[in-house]
Amino acid sequence: MTSADALAAALTAAVEAAQAQDLLAYDAALARLALSDVPRVSSVTGAVVRDVLEQRHPGGLTGEDVGGVLRRAAGTAAWLPDLDPEVLLVVVTGALGLLDVDDQPATLSPKAILRHAPVLLASLLNGPPSGPQPALPLGPRLTAALAELRRAETVELP
Repeated sequence: MTSADALAAALTAAVEAAQAQDLLAYDAALARLALSDVPRVSSVTGAVVRDVLEQRHPGGLTGEDVGGVLRRAAGTAAWLPDLDPEVLLVVVTGALGLLDVDDQPATLSPKAILRHAPVLLASLLNGPPSGPQPALPLGPRLTAALAELRRAETVELP
């Protein structure tokens, strides 16, 4: 299994565990995900979060939309005892390119961000609690994000 395959399998398992609200399975999936290269995990999860947000909000996101995304994610993740809405905000703003990693608050560790990203993804993929938008599949988005990461890693810089 390649490192990209391991990353995809672990992220998929983490999102599925979050959707099932299974803390033991979630922690096990995160332990496997933590074995992957942190910048790669951040890049892939950010790309998937951005893709889902763009599909859910094709006209762009307002501050109210972002607040709704955060409230919904926090509301569906009551099973996660150490959930921190501020970390969810960092995941969203980072995925949208609104937060420079260097400007990230020092109190936020990559481990904290890694712990919250699959929760946010699970909430986004499930769709809104009411309305016509169906659940979205993770697989194609993850495949596209990994393909873009591979392409970016093989491009030679001048």
